[in-house]
Amino acid sequence: MVLYPLFIHMYLELVYKGYEKNAQSFFAKFRNCQEDYHEEDIVKLSSITRRQHMDKSEFMAILRSNKFVIKMSRDTYQVLKKYLQDTQLETLFTVIQQHLHFDVFDGRPRNKQSIDATSGGITGDATFEANKTKVLYGMQPEPDLGITLDDDNEDEEDKDKPKKKKPKKENGPGRKKFEFNPNAPPLSRIPFPELKDSDKMHKAQVLKEKAKRLKLDAATLPSICFYSVLNSHEG
Repeated sequence: MVLYPLFIHMYLELVYKGYEKNAQSFFAKFRNCQEDYHEEDIVKLSSITRRQHMDKSEFMAILRSNKFVIKMSRDTYQVLKKYLQDTQLETLFTVIQQHLHFDVFDGRPRNKQSIDATSGGITGDATFEANKTKVLYGMQPEPDLGITLDDDNEDEEDKDKPKKKKPKKENGPGRKKFEFNPNAPPLSRIPFPELKDSDKMHKAQVLKEKAKRLKLDAATLPSICFYSVLNSHEG
């Protein structure tokens, strides 16, 4: 786990300090020691042979802005830490401090199969914190139509009378009652094209028709006659 990021950053350190021949020799010696799933990134690394190449490399920009993440059990981390303290390898210790991040967890160390299943990324493993990002999986609330429809159930004898202007109802047709859903993304997150007036009227009419539907409860149960006839034997 530690070998690959050390190989990358020690090679880049040699290139940055101008030891180009030493860097090429180092690269050729330890390239075949890396896992196959790093091959694509190693090819990108091989194109950086001079200090000037670093500023133009997108691969280099990613390495500069992110530490390489390594998931490691606490017992394994303690063994590595003790090894670094006993050997006093300053160069190795500096590279680890600057470019590596150990995501230490309690429990049994991972085997090679589980390590290979999650390895291969440019910046290493995903941290446990990455799974704590809130995901807004709820339905996006519908925009307020901003219009109301007059009731059609007015008495016929009131048709000739001048109609009084009705105050807008906050939860009338065209104004769907807003229910707060903490899992729903805000309207501004996914901008939709503004609805035409005809579309607004159509949606408001649909809401009005829904409001007229008979509510099913203990007092108004639905009939099963249609279902029984349709599904009867040879019906």
